[in-house]
Amino acid sequence: MHMRFRALVPAALVLLALVAIATPASAQLRVAMLEFEGSRSEGLKQDVSDLVRDIGHKVIKAKVYRKAAKRLRKKKLNAAHVRKVCDFLQIDSVVFGTVNAERGRYIFRLMIREGRTGKLVKTLTLKLKDAELSSKVKKKLRSRLIRVFDSIEPIAGGGGGEVVADDDEEEEEEVRASARERAEARAAERREKKARAKEARARKARERKAAAARKRKERKAR
Repeated sequence: MHMRFRALVPAALVLLALVAIATPASAQLRVAMLEFEGSRSEGLKQDVSDLVRDIGHKVIKAKVYRKAAKRLRKKKLNAAHVRKVCDFLQIDSVVFGTVNAERGRYIFRLMIREGRTGKLVKTLTLKLKDAELSSKVKKKLRSRLIRVFDSIEPIAGGGGGEVVADDDEEEEEEVRASARERAEARAAERREKKARAKEARARKARERKAAAARKRKERKAR
């Protein structure tokens, strides 16, 4: 019996190794951290951003998302608009929240949308004694965030926990470049419009000059 057990141990170790190889590491997500509405919400937003980074995901600044949303004319936080913006920026998830004071406590609601579908996948509600996260609450929220993000299918093609090459500055430059393109297009349109107006004025001037010449010729003929 003892010999049989010893014989089975190497086989079991090999099986565990194969399972470990076959199980993919959780992908690093690109998470847009949008506005948290309510009094004293900035500290909570920073706490949540730190937790997301601590889990191993990439935090994308709100201004990057908002600039892209403005460019695409998809400013609403509904499924259709979020999906379009996330597809443009290759963002896997969008996080935003609210903080409300109720009966001496703070009700903190954290909404999480999936980038691929734009759908709201989870609303986490926390009742806080103060508008900040204690160590105990942070630990609890961290575990809940891990479960939520594990359920999100990446759109950005992360994987293996590897760091994504682009960063916020590159995203912002992309948005700025598109803004420059639009500004240049508007400037070219204005130049073309001015040129057309100038040509129209010149044509009317020629017509008036020709009409005056005809009248002078008619008077002479009389």
